[in-house]
Amino acid sequence: MREPNEILEAVRDRVRDTWHLEGPSVGTPQKSGAAASAWPCSFDLGSPSQSELEENFDEFRRQALEWHRWSAAHGVELTTSLRRVHGNIESLPTHVVLPDLDSAATLVGGDWMHRILRGREHAALLRTRFPGVAGLAEVVRAVDRHTETDFDLLCTTARWFRQERHSGLSPRQVPLDGFSEKWLKANEPLVLALAGIDALGLVSSTPQRIHFSYLDPDHLSEGGRRYDCVTVGDVAAPAYRPDFVLISEDKQTAVQIPTLSLAIAVEGSGLAGAAALASLEWIQHARHVVYWGDVDVHSLLTLNRLRAEGLSVHSILMDLPTFDRYERYGTMLDGTGEALRGSAARQLPHLTATEQQLFDRLADPGWTGMRRIEQERIPMDRAAEAIAKVLAARAVRTPAKV
Repeated sequence: MREPNEILEAVRDRVRDTWHLEGPSVGTPQKSGAAASAWPCSFDLGSPSQSELEENFDEFRRQALEWHRWSAAHGVELTTSLRRVHGNIESLPTHVVLPDLDSAATLVGGDWMHRILRGREHAALLRTRFPGVAGLAEVVRAVDRHTETDFDLLCTTARWFRQERHSGLSPRQVPLDGFSEKWLKANEPLVLALAGIDALGLVSSTPQRIHFSYLDPDHLSEGGRRYDCVTVGDVAAPAYRPDFVLISEDKQTAVQIPTLSLAIAVEGSGLAGAAALASLEWIQHARHVVYWGDVDVHSLLTLNRLRAEGLSVHSILMDLPTFDRYERYGTMLDGTGEALRGSAARQLPHLTATEQQLFDRLADPGWTGMRRIEQERIPMDRAAEAIAKVLAARAVRTPAKV
C-alpha cells in the first residue's frame, strides 16, 4: 500500500499539469475538455493480492488505520473495499478522492492556491480582451511568472499586432511603451496566440545573414570555397545555382553534409528565419528543397511557415516512424532547458497528413512520452538514405556558374 507522501507527490503532479485548465471565474471554476476530465480524481493506494493480504494482514491493517487518521486530519475522502481475510470481512482503503482543483491545491500547500487564483484572474481578463481566441489555457500557464506589468504589456502588444500585422516596421519602431526586441523574443509565441495570427509582419532591425555550405564535388575540387554567407536584401548570389538545397536547423549537421552534385546546405534559424530563406531567389528556384529539423513542435511550425512563405519544401525524418525509432534518445526539455508542454490542438494548413500526425502527438497535453528528439541524435547515414529517396529521380547536371 502506498504511503501518504507518495500520494501527495502524485496530487502535486496532477495540480501542476492541470491548474491552468480551469475556467475564468475566481472561486467558481468552469470545467470543460481536459479540465473536466482532470477532476474529480481518484489516487490509487495500491491493492494487495489475496495471498499478500493474508500473509501480512497485521501490516495492512496498520497502514489502513494510518490512512484513516491521515484522511481525517486533512479532510480528504477515502474509498474502501470489503475484503475477506481469514474468514472475516475487513474494510480496506483503496483510493484517495479529491473532488476539485481547489481541494487538491489546499492539500499540497505551497503557493498553489495563490497561483491558481491569479491564473483565473488572468484567464478572465484574456477571455474579455481576446474573445474567441483558442489556446488561452496555455497562455495562462505561460504567464504564471510574469509580472503584472509584463502581462499588461503582452495584452497591449497582442491587440496592437492584431490591427497592425502588416506594419512592415522593425521591432525598434513598434510604438508601444516598454516594448523591445529582447522582450518580444521571449514573448512572441504568446503574442501570436493572443493576436490570432501566424506572423507579426515585422522586418529585422539588422540585415539577416544566412550561412551555407557548398556541397558540389566539382566546385570543391576546382578550389571553390566551401563556406559562404549572404545578407538578405543585398545583391549576392552563390557560386553556382543549386539544384538541391538542404535546410538544416542543426548548424553542425549543415557543415558536415557529404558532397552532393549541385547541392547547398543552408543553416536554418527556426521560425524567425523562414521569411528570409524564402526571399532568396536561388532557394526559390532550386528543383529540390528539403527541410530537416529537430523532431519537435517548433521544427514542425517552422516547416509550416516555410511553406506558408511560398517555398515548396519536402521534409525528411520528421514523421511518427522516425519519432518512434529514436524516442528513447529524446528529451522533455527545450533548447533553453525549460520543460516542454503540450498546447491546444490545431491544424497547421501547410503540413502533410503524416507531419500533422506527429505534430498532434507532440502537442497533445496528455502525451507522456518525449516531446523532442534533437536532430543530431539521428545518424547522418539515415539522413543520406532519406535524401537519396527524395532525389531518386533526379537528373545530374553540371554546376551553372553565376
